Amino acid sequence: MSIRKGICVSLFAALALPATAFAQAVYTVNLSFGAVLVADGLLAKQKVDDTAIVNLAMARSVDAVVPDNEALALLFDCATGEASLDVFDLVGNVVLENIATSGNEDLLTATNGGAFALVLDLKNVNGGALNDIDGGYLVVTAQFEPGSMGCPSGIKAGASGVIDVTVTDDLGTEAFSVVVLKGKAGFSKEPITQLP
Repeated sequence: MSIRKGICVSLFAALALPATAFAQAVYTVNLSFGAVLVADGLLAKQKVDDTAIVNLAMARSVDAVVPDNEALALLFDCATGEASLDVFDLVGNVVLENIATSGNEDLLTATNGGAFALVLDLKNVNGGALNDIDGGYLVVTAQFEPGSMGCPSGIKAGASGVIDVTVTDDLGTEAFSVVVLKGKAGFSKEPITQLP
């Protein structure tokens, strides 16, 4: 068995929820990372943040203003350990666009239950739009405290991986890979909402 598909140990027991509790906790995510852009054999350094990810997922220019109701969010099923990275509507409490998913087989936990590594498989979000996330993966490593609602609290995380994107600007349309280096992911201390 590969490490990526490794063994889920203590997180599920540590995060077990009572039958009346919610199934998914929603955390807002502030993501920033230094990246190396790889296109046509050329490398360029770039800073990327959650605004660019939200805009690409919604088929907008990376420089567009993100509407106030939209945020990058991690939906975490506290009973199974499955997670998704989404554009979330803060007013309507609904997912606007799914960016990435992981199954519980992608979750690795530390023996003390206070840390996890999560592999998020990015999907082709808009099927070839002029501004789009085309695929890739993110590995999120995190430390957390047990939360009062049965889900992680005070998550501190880092991220690495590769994001394949298509970007259109005044110079034209370009497809390239973004290699995520030294990513920092800030999460809301507690879930902002719960979904059934």
